[in-house]
Amino acid sequence: MRKEIYLILFVAFFSCQPKEKSELVADDKIYSLINFVAETELESSQNGHAGYLTEGFSILLNPGQDEYFRMNELDSIFKKEDIVFIHKQIDKRMNFRLKSDLLNTQKIIPIDSIQHLKQKGDSNDKFWERFEKKYKTHGFSSIDMPLFCVDGKTAVVTYGFHCGSLCGGGETAIFQLLNGKWKKIMTLSSWVS
Repeated sequence: MRKEIYLILFVAFFSCQPKEKSELVADDKIYSLINFVAETELESSQNGHAGYLTEGFSILLNPGQDEYFRMNELDSIFKKEDIVFIHKQIDKRMNFRLKSDLLNTQKIIPIDSIQHLKQKGDSNDKFWERFEKKYKTHGFSSIDMPLFCVDGKTAVVTYGFHCGSLCGGGETAIFQLLNGKWKKIMTLSSWVS
C-alpha cells in the first residue's frame, strides 16, 4: 500500500510540473515571415535564377556572436523583455533547419550541402563551379531564423542572395505585422558584393 501511495504522489508531482515549451515561436509564425521575405525581398534579387534557399550562415556562428545580429542596435529599439526573448531564440538558432512543407515557392539546399561544396583551400570560383554543376543555376538565397519579439508582431531577420565572388547582397531588417501583413519597417544593416 505504501508503494502505491508513493507512486501516486510521484506521478501527481511530476504531472503538475510546468512543461517547458519546446518552441519559443510557432512554425506558422516563423514561416509566415520567411515566405513573405522570400516572395518580396529575395525573389526580386534573384534575377531569374532558380529559387533555391538555404539556412542563413548565422547557424555556423557560436551563440555568443551577437554582433552578427547587431544586438547593440536592438537594445535601443526593443523593450528589455523582447531582448531577453530574442536572446533565447538566438541560442536555439543552431538547430534551425528549413522545412520544405512550410515554404511556398523555394526549393531548399541544406546549409550542410553548401558547406560540402566548399573544400578547404579552394577559391570561391571553384565553389561556384561545383554549385552550378550540381544545381544548374548560378545563385541561391539564404535566410536566418527570424527572431521575434514577445508579442510575435515584430521580428528581426537576416537574408541575402549569393551568386558569385562579386555578386550578391543582403540585409538584416526589422519586420512588423500590421493589419495581418508583414511590412519591412527598418533596415539595420546591408551588404553588397
